[in-house]
Amino acid sequence: GFDTAAYTTCWCLIELCQNPETYEKAMAELASVNPGLGPATLLPLSSLKYLNMCIKESSRKWPMAGVGLHRQAKEDTQLGGFDIPKGSIILNVVPYAGRVILEDGEGFNPERWAPEHKDYNTVNKYNWMFSQGKRNCIGQNMANMQVLYTLATLLQHFHFNLVSDVRPEMATTYKPCNLSFDITPRRSAAAPAEATVGTN
Repeated sequence: GFDTAAYTTCWCLIELCQNPETYEKAMAELASVNPGLGPATLLPLSSLKYLNMCIKESSRKWPMAGVGLHRQAKEDTQLGGFDIPKGSIILNVVPYAGRVILEDGEGFNPERWAPEHKDYNTVNKYNWMFSQGKRNCIGQNMANMQVLYTLATLLQHFHFNLVSDVRPEMATTYKPCNLSFDITPRRSAAAPAEATVGTN
């Protein structure tokens, strides 16, 4: 589960860098709930509502379970007008479902996860980040906490600037490849340090 948590963190940082207004809102929330820059892990999870919405929105666009769960047809059937022979393996491509059900599904809009937003019921109905039902991810609570606190810690101590053209590599997970940031320590005159994450 650590690879998926790391990729989720990277995709959220990528989306924040590509959406400066959203980045500023996330930083404003951090400044309001943790002005003394104490350890982010001491903050209540509920105090980071906007950052949590950013994580959910980036996970909607770039879900870690990219190909979803597969199912095998027990008998000849039809699905969406297509004939499915008995024994066929059916894959649910999660990103496709998460994008086509919304008018601006290719966009990045964390506000859609707010209860008052018109898309709230839709995105929650099709929220398959950890699958659904009895066989959902057993580690989802740990993963949510890990990603949220990791991002909060990174953002309050460093400023990130995306300096590469990231490309997604889809296998079991969505992996960000060719990823490079300029990372500047906050409240410091130190020169930017470049960090490279991912592979070509």
